[in-house]
Amino acid sequence: KTTVATAEQGLADLSTYVQAQIGPDGSLTSAVNQKMTAVVNSDGTAKASYTLNMGIVRNGVKYNTGFGMSIEPDGNSYKSTVVFAADQFGIYSGNNPGNWQAAFFVYNGQVFIRSVLIQEASIDFGKITDSLQSSNFIPGVRGWNLPKNASPEFHGRLYADSGEFAFNGVNNVVKIDGNGVTVNLSGGGRVVVGRWS
Repeated sequence: KTTVATAEQGLADLSTYVQAQIGPDGSLTSAVNQKMTAVVNSDGTAKASYTLNMGIVRNGVKYNTGFGMSIEPDGNSYKSTVVFAADQFGIYSGNNPGNWQAAFFVYNGQVFIRSVLIQEASIDFGKITDSLQSSNFIPGVRGWNLPKNASPEFHGRLYADSGEFAFNGVNNVVKIDGNGVTVNLSGGGRVVVGRWS
């Protein structure tokens, strides 16, 4: 525990450290370190921080986890920061340990969310593993659905001002584009309805 007060600064610091070890020369060590710091300055600024670190040393190899919180000056205001260091990080819901469910989980650099509501999103690249649909979708009635089985369903008007729309895969047996409707005949030739180019 440390307390320092001067005309320019006041500082209070409290650290707690516990350690256990076993084996030749402490070859297996486990430790927990907790530190709290508060600082105020005569210029009207202040900051506070809290860190908790846990570590294990086994045969010279270090393993560490922990988190830190701080609030510090940021221009004319203050900013707060919370940082976690962990291989796995999760937030669970439920009041019974036997019924806990991971609402939010981070594993190997990936984030897993059980269910999410996003008011507005900007996505550079997305993968949909099953289907994408409107919130009002009812099969055969309303809304739209884009399933991964390549059988989309739309209810309402569909607008496009460029490009083309083709049926029957890469053969383009029936194609709709800026020239109209083109029907490519299986025996050769084609029928075009619309504007000739």
